[in-house]
Amino acid sequence: MGGEEERGEKDQSIISRSFFMYFIVPLMLLSIVPLYGEYKIQSGAAVIPQIQEGEKAQKIYSTANDNRDDDINAYYDEEERIAEAEEKLHAERRKQRQKLLERQPQHQQNNKKKQDRQNNDPRRTFFNERIQKAREHYKKNFKDPIATALLADELRNRDMTILDGGSNTVEVFRLYKKALDSLYAKRVDLQKQNLATDIPKGYREPVQLETYLDYYTNSFDGLISQIETNVGKIYFMQQMFEAASESLGKALEIKDNVEAWNFLGSTSVILGDYDKAAKCFMKIIDLDFRQFLHDAIAGIMRILIADEDVITGGWDWFYEFLQVKLERATRQFGEGVQKLTAADSEKKEDTSKKQISVHRLSKELYSIHLSLFHYYDLGTQDIDKAVYHLDMYSKYKVGVLAPYNEQVERQRVNAMRHAFGADTFTPGIGNKSKAPIFIIGFPRSGSTLLERTFNAHSKIAGTGEDSIFNGKLNEIRNVIVKASATGQLSALDDGLNDFGYDILTLIRERHERVDSSRKPSDQKKKPIRFVDKMLTNYNNVGFIHMLYPNALILHVMRDPMDCLFSAYKHDFTSGTLDYTSDFEPLAHMYKDYRDMIDHWEKVLPGRIKHVKYEDMVKDTEAVSRAIIAAAGLKWEDDILDFKKKKFNTNTMSSTQINKGVYSHHLKAWKKYETYLNPLVELLGDRVELNIETSLPGYISG
Repeated sequence: MGGEEERGEKDQSIISRSFFMYFIVPLMLLSIVPLYGEYKIQSGAAVIPQIQEGEKAQKIYSTANDNRDDDINAYYDEEERIAEAEEKLHAERRKQRQKLLERQPQHQQNNKKKQDRQNNDPRRTFFNERIQKAREHYKKNFKDPIATALLADELRNRDMTILDGGSNTVEVFRLYKKALDSLYAKRVDLQKQNLATDIPKGYREPVQLETYLDYYTNSFDGLISQIETNVGKIYFMQQMFEAASESLGKALEIKDNVEAWNFLGSTSVILGDYDKAAKCFMKIIDLDFRQFLHDAIAGIMRILIADEDVITGGWDWFYEFLQVKLERATRQFGEGVQKLTAADSEKKEDTSKKQISVHRLSKELYSIHLSLFHYYDLGTQDIDKAVYHLDMYSKYKVGVLAPYNEQVERQRVNAMRHAFGADTFTPGIGNKSKAPIFIIGFPRSGSTLLERTFNAHSKIAGTGEDSIFNGKLNEIRNVIVKASATGQLSALDDGLNDFGYDILTLIRERHERVDSSRKPSDQKKKPIRFVDKMLTNYNNVGFIHMLYPNALILHVMRDPMDCLFSAYKHDFTSGTLDYTSDFEPLAHMYKDYRDMIDHWEKVLPGRIKHVKYEDMVKDTEAVSRAIIAAAGLKWEDDILDFKKKKFNTNTMSSTQINKGVYSHHLKAWKKYETYLNPLVELLGDRVELNIETSLPGYISG
């Protein structure tokens, strides 16, 4: 856009042909790669006061630790005034959205379905078709609590698969509440008549576990327990862990439910209640319920890493238990593979059930081998045996995955780099709010420690990794393309500004839902910054900058081999990150990540602020002060006591951070250098990281 000034004031409102050809066309082509956006609820444009980025403000921002308290306090007061103005705007937008939801629910569903197809996202199309069928069944059986719960289930399944901040959460809670109110009332009536509520349909006596039964077969108790469990799972996904614990507890009071035990165990680990978590996972082990044995083993491993004394016998008991399970699972896995191979070659039967069994056994086996790795790594210090089990963990985990498609991933990276070139960005375009903060980086790079620092501040709220922004990427792209087609920069600015506030409204609404589930003493009233920790947004810095040019973008980074070794031995939730347990895909993913960071540094120099994990560990206070200053907020002395804060996150790092920040995690990969040498070779020159912490005012020691 460098020639814009030369064309004169009149032509400044017109988007150049080169902008269209070199940005908009490639951007439209990105629709080939699903970005998994979410539908937009239209609302009128609004204007709020914006901070003037004058010389004084910039000076205060970059010298937040100076002694000019009066000037600095005036700056912070201005930031809070802007936040209050934004809050009023968001309150009005919430009212507008609610009216639209009430007046046009079917119209919105149709638009949503149509847009998802246009966005080339088969996952959304799949879920929307199932939701539509469930909704039609619900309309015909409006008073049936099972039909109500089935619709809620479909909406919940969609939100647990497509992570965009939980777009259906409010409706899901409303439907589950309606179903539970009806079922609890009927249960009371049956009890008054001395009729059984714990016998499934078609059975003559109670069944201990009704997990495999469907809603229409469940007993009243089993049905209520399962729906309460589903409510707890929604709370869990929304990071409302106290509320999740309450709902899961209700489920278990009504009826034994192995899924409730499993989620209550995971919830209790996150909340730091390791005694309760151990009881939950031991219950699953006592029941020998194979479907959740993988989770129970992983949960007990996390507990032992955090506090070995919680479980009687500690690691020694766990070792003996794992040996028994390993022998059984290895034998059954071999038999299952043989049966699957024979059935597949003869093509005489459906092999889907056998495939499910083999996949379940592979999960059980790799969780056992990963736990045994930690036993030898942390306990006996037997490197050879630790390496053996780590290698077996990788083989079982990767062995059932489809081959990693390096070509598709490379095409995606190249398309993004081509779409966002040096001439793409125009100053002054986009929403000027500083409310969102984006943390980007490679998995296991130290982002949870950074997020905890932010969460310890009274004016900053974390929103986790279920990113509303990330779920709206397709819509952001569509806004850009549609506005750009007019040829007017003003249309692009208006479109981005309006949509930016729509996203902030959704973020605020989600925070209010999460915060309301906490104890009053743990709640945050009116935060003015919201942290998005979808790490893979390093791919989307161009979109972030166009939508929020003033938002803080923090890139957290770590010694490459420490980062990759940590990712390699981490059991991520099923998805693309499964491939981090294989050297070649892991190296390819990491090099793509570094290429994207280098690209943004080239086209948006200085836009991203870098933070080294090693600096956070060794120089915690100085880095923390610089981070808070970069966010434009006052320092609060209790930030360094973030371990006492009740803002929990669902990551493996949460248990480590609850124990404290320790420097012995640095260069941990060196212990296994011989085993990891092939990975070092695959990385090439990317094994070195020549980037320093670049926070304003911070000087690395």
